[in-house]
Amino acid sequence: MPARSIRPLRLLIGALLLASCGGAPTTSAPVTSPATAATTAPAVATRTVSGSPSPSASAGMTPGPTATPSAAPPLALTSPAFGDGGAIPARYTCSGADISPPLAWSHAPAGTTAFALVVVDTNASGFVHWVVSDIPGDQTALGAGARAGVAGRNSFDGVGYGGPCPPVGAGVHHYVFTLYALSHKLGLGGVPTATQVRAAAAKVTLATARVTAIYRR
Repeated sequence: MPARSIRPLRLLIGALLLASCGGAPTTSAPVTSPATAATTAPAVATRTVSGSPSPSASAGMTPGPTATPSAAPPLALTSPAFGDGGAIPARYTCSGADISPPLAWSHAPAGTTAFALVVVDTNASGFVHWVVSDIPGDQTALGAGARAGVAGRNSFDGVGYGGPCPPVGAGVHHYVFTLYALSHKLGLGGVPTATQVRAAAAKVTLATARVTAIYRR
């Protein structure tokens, strides 16, 4: 082959070899600065799961104490004639008119339908001075010498009230008035004794109250 024909052929072969070895030109990835990456990077949503705080806790407040209902006042027994532990006037004793002293009571518990009353001398082995049962449940007082309910037998072997009458010179005696608030009437027949009234009242007593008088001759 003539030399003039060989040169163009070599050039053609060289071009083909260069194309097969080099391949397609590559494109360099753009360089991104950290600041740019921070602004262009997609945001990733995050969520913190926790318990739901109470309104007072979220507001920074401490819950106050829970109010508790107050208890109902207890049954109370008093006398306008004497204070608890005070001397009973002679009018209500065997040295005077020997009539029953006035009494008043309050704060009967719910469900009270009747009252009973027993008066004893604790310095004379529980000598009974007064027994009354089935006083109406809506009653709140007994006047001086008043009668109500069913009168019982006292230790003088009488019915109703028998006032303090300790022996002369025997010193101070204590007379305890006990009121029973009852859920039902006792319904005792005849002239009940203090023992019978207490036994029947024990089954239906809702509350008791006491007041004490003293006396000496």
